[in-house]
Amino acid sequence: MHPVEAFIWNLDDKNEQKEIMYYLHELILSHPGTTAKIRYRIPFYYRKTWVCYLNPLKDGRVDFAFIHGNEMGDPFNLFFVGDRKQIRSVRIGTLGEIEEEKLLYFLQEAFLIDDLKKK
Repeated sequence: MHPVEAFIWNLDDKNEQKEIMYYLHELILSHPGTTAKIRYRIPFYYRKTWVCYLNPLKDGRVDFAFIHGNEMGDPFNLFFVGDRKQIRSVRIGTLGEIEEEKLLYFLQEAFLIDDLKKK
């Protein structure tokens, strides 16, 4: 089993976090050339550079974070910024909150930004 999949399947079953993480993991990896690795004890996703990561939060939600989020648009007003300068994220608490079309929009923009980065 891949280390990221093992990480996801070892999450607590008290809420939908495991299912959300797996759903997002599969969504991200459905894009060609994307790889996943455990970094800083959470799943990170790469192409040329770090593109995004999934962080299971203590409150049961999942933080779907984009490394270069400050360079991305947010036409759906979904991004959580907090006190972060660069990273932007969408926080998801239930499977029903997943809006795949909007998340795909963000992923495509993140991959485009990554394509323009120097390795």
